[in-house]
Amino acid sequence: MLASPFLSPMIAWGVLAAAAPVIIYLIMRQRYKVVVWAAMEFLLAAYKKTRRRRRIEELLLLAIRTLLMLLLPLGLAHPVWNASAAILGQEEAHWVIVLDDSYSMGYRDWAESSFQRAKAAACEIVDRMRGKGWATVFQANAVRARTIPVEGNRHDVLKEAIEDLSISHAGSNLLECLGEVLKAVKERRTVVRHDIFILTDMQRSAWTAGSTKDPEILRVLEEIAKLVRQVYLVDVGPSESIANLQIQAFHPSSRTITPGRSASFEVRVRNMGSSRADAVAVDFFVGAGDGRIKRGGEVIESLDRGEERTLTFPVTFDKPGAYPLSVSLPGDALAVDNERCLAAVAREKIRVLLVNGEPGREGPEGDETFFLQAALELTPELSPFAVKLVSFMNFDSEIDLLKHDVVVLANLPTVDPRQAGLLEQFARDGGVVILTVGEHVLRDRAEFNAILYKGGQGVSPAQLLEEVVVADPAWLGLSAVADHAFIRTSRLNWEPLAVGARFRKAIHLGLPEGGDSKTIFHFIHQSSGGARETFPALVEKPLGLGRVILFGSAIDADWGFDTVFFAQQEAYYPPLWYEILFHYMQSGEKRNIGVGEQFEMVLPPEELSRPVEVRRLDPQAPPAVTVYPVAVENRAKLVYPEDPEHLKGEGTEASGLYEIKRAGSAARPDYVAVTIDPEEGDLRQRMEAGEAAALFPDKFPLTVCVSREALWEKIAGKGTDRDLWKPFLIAVFTLLCLETILAWRFGRQ
Repeated sequence: MLASPFLSPMIAWGVLAAAAPVIIYLIMRQRYKVVVWAAMEFLLAAYKKTRRRRRIEELLLLAIRTLLMLLLPLGLAHPVWNASAAILGQEEAHWVIVLDDSYSMGYRDWAESSFQRAKAAACEIVDRMRGKGWATVFQANAVRARTIPVEGNRHDVLKEAIEDLSISHAGSNLLECLGEVLKAVKERRTVVRHDIFILTDMQRSAWTAGSTKDPEILRVLEEIAKLVRQVYLVDVGPSESIANLQIQAFHPSSRTITPGRSASFEVRVRNMGSSRADAVAVDFFVGAGDGRIKRGGEVIESLDRGEERTLTFPVTFDKPGAYPLSVSLPGDALAVDNERCLAAVAREKIRVLLVNGEPGREGPEGDETFFLQAALELTPELSPFAVKLVSFMNFDSEIDLLKHDVVVLANLPTVDPRQAGLLEQFARDGGVVILTVGEHVLRDRAEFNAILYKGGQGVSPAQLLEEVVVADPAWLGLSAVADHAFIRTSRLNWEPLAVGARFRKAIHLGLPEGGDSKTIFHFIHQSSGGARETFPALVEKPLGLGRVILFGSAIDADWGFDTVFFAQQEAYYPPLWYEILFHYMQSGEKRNIGVGEQFEMVLPPEELSRPVEVRRLDPQAPPAVTVYPVAVENRAKLVYPEDPEHLKGEGTEASGLYEIKRAGSAARPDYVAVTIDPEEGDLRQRMEAGEAAALFPDKFPLTVCVSREALWEKIAGKGTDRDLWKPFLIAVFTLLCLETILAWRFGRQ
């Protein structure tokens, strides 16, 4: 799409006024009246002698006046002209260079990485400005886009800054970066010409992270199309032959990690290259830095293209606490995904608080928490759970992440707004909240919805609707949602619950539209007539660092729970709650985060004023950063980085292990593992030129260059825009002077 040759195209419509002198001339010619009189013959003879000269004078003045009316609006419309040989006007150009610095750009082929090729191309682009105009250089990745803090017309300094750049450990999102590019273009709107150069390895994930169908992104693209002359998308990626092995995942496979007992960790390795890999050595380490010790290793005989293999490494921890772990592969052309870290936590017990909604009724016939407590303490000496039981009347002081990991509210008669706030804070800090219903909750259903659901903005993941009561021989069974993360990772077969679980009462749960709430199990209504109805039974939603789970039935004998999982053929009740608590305790651990994310830790209140040192365990890392916890209710909370939008070499933008040391604390150091996005390392997922062009609107001024050489061919011999408003106005002034002189001269004759 060609840009307008005027900065103010609306004023250019004033050229229509050039017709005014011609129209006036024609009208005046028609106003002469022929009168025949005696002396006419003498005048006519004199007129014929001077007619030709006067016609030339009139036409000359008419042409000058018409040209004046033509040039004046064109000059005011700010005309521009692109020509390297132009000598009029002042050169005004702005070139925006976007450097994709995602970690896939670190892939090396022919002794040169994609990022090195991108930096060389960026320096060449700056050179081709020939010392004139403005340049803005962006580092673009999925965490954030940064502008190099150098004045855009200091080209030598800018080239030095480009040479000093290094790749990030993040993935990329180039569509989102275009929003920052648009801001840079708008800051120099007075500049005549804007061109954008995007230097990338054409990873598909860099563009599919966003969508050109998104209204905000579409608005950005439309504004860029109006303000920018051309957008060049330049492929600086590797050749077709790719060799890359990657550690895709590293996580615990044991349901619990406790001191003195062997725990297992799974490592998934994948061949991301275009050819087979042989003799792949995988090493497993415990510790970090100088204290790192190899605790295992295996050799994979071969990995075909796209093939993956899962390995298991056992380890036993001596004491409770956080342990830094890592696995590594042999070095290859992309080094950053050859190592992956994990911060594992060994716990003595998972601390569970059971809040009984009917403390006056004891035993299996009335106690709301009898069955759940029995399941979690089935074998107390071997159970990974430490259970504490309290009444609903005095549970306020117990809702604290420093005391408990899980809080179960079983059919509470009432929850006031202050208690709801404590539950919400508990979940946001990383705790797991489980809500179950019963007669008390059903009786005050409106209060439950008003205080805990709050129109989808409260603690509860769903609102309580109508009650469902069935009579023998009908019942309510349970059906698992196959695509839910809990069901996918669970080791048990939940299909028998459809006929083995038998509830007599339940409550319909209404999930908010467009929210984060998800269903784990459905109730199945098996009527005596054979009709089958399903509705949500167990739902969950993330809240801060933790989770809230709502069960649409009671866990006591009144609603039939005694016959649910203690059926003689299958004992499903303990495994269900074991699996739920294990799954959500592991997913709630925020010691393992992605590049660029914040991490939070809840600390005892006495550590509020004590400094905490955060240091990345890498010899090349910057010095430790001192952070102070902030006060939240009756505890201290450590948040790092404190302001992720304004970092200067700090934060979690590099993958690896981070050590957290609390000053004055006798506790062992804590650890956080920051990991990369494995999708960015799949270098086989690269876009072709046509596929890239199809992502943008039809009239977007995009040119795809398959190499740096193709870019030089596109821009070779092209000059920069020259501003012609001054020459136009000089011409107008000259014509005005000429018209005045000629009119005076012709008038005297």
